[in-house]
Formats: sequence, structure tokens, C-alpha cells
Amino acid sequence: MGKVIIRVGVVLDLNSAVGKMAESCISAAVNDFYARNADYRTRISLVTRDSKGDVVTAASAGTTSLNIHTKSNT
Repeated sequence: MGKVIIRVGVVLDLNSAVGKMAESCISAAVNDFYARNADYRTRISLVTRDSKGDVVTAASAGTTSLNIHTKSNT
């Protein structure tokens, strides 16, 4: 059987040091997890959006991602 991909949305301010660090840490954690659990069929695929430091943009990015995902499953 093939792998099951689960898309997970991540909205970060990629222009800030904290956002860049968070993106790096989340990605490293996912990679480390699968390095130790290579036999897992379910895989997380991170879908990162940049909030550009604005809460409205962040909310919009999250809503857009949800709408795209919902439409692709119907």
C-alpha cells in the first residue's frame, strides 16, 4: 500500500526571526520523526503560508488554504 499524505497548514511571519526559526524547527521535527519512524504510512506534508506580519493576511492565508483543500475534496 502507498503512503497517505496529510496536508497541514502552517501560517508564519517568514520575515521575522521567530517565523523563520519556527519554520525551520517544525520542518526539522517532521523530518526527525520520519527518520525514526520510516515504516509509518501516514505522512505529514507542511503547507506554509507567509502572514507578512499582518494578522489579517494570516487569517486570509488560513481561510484560503481551507477553501482550496475543501474544494479539492468535493
